[in-house]
Amino acid sequence: MPETSQIALKTILTYIRSFAGSMLQTSGRFYPCAVKYRDGKIEPLEAPDAHGGQLIEFLRTACHDTLAQGDYDATALAIDVWLDDEHHEDGLQVTSFSPDFPPIDLLMSWKRTATGVEYGKIRILSPDSRDDA
Repeated sequence: MPETSQIALKTILTYIRSFAGSMLQTSGRFYPCAVKYRDGKIEPLEAPDAHGGQLIEFLRTACHDTLAQGDYDATALAIDVWLDDEHHEDGLQVTSFSPDFPPIDLLMSWKRTATGVEYGKIRILSPDSRDDA
């Protein structure tokens, strides 16, 4: 993986974990979000209020379109997911988009602790598990 992509992915993951932790502490929930990365800086990808109830699809398309324009080094989409059928364990799924490699789905568990939000180890989901492939 090219160095720019490695730096972008590390920066994005650090930002999203911090952002998600803050959201979980203040509202108790994590809402889908997307970011774009360029020159060491993270910016949110905006979504209009009227996205037709398809926020995740809108943000996924925005990630692809932003990269296609060539102005950014990477984009990412983050969503909260259930890790078990009983809905007892939560996870954060981050899909990273880069011009250097195909989209990568990363997954980590999370739980609230007395000091904030604690994340588990990052797992890479297999390409076959992607629902848009």
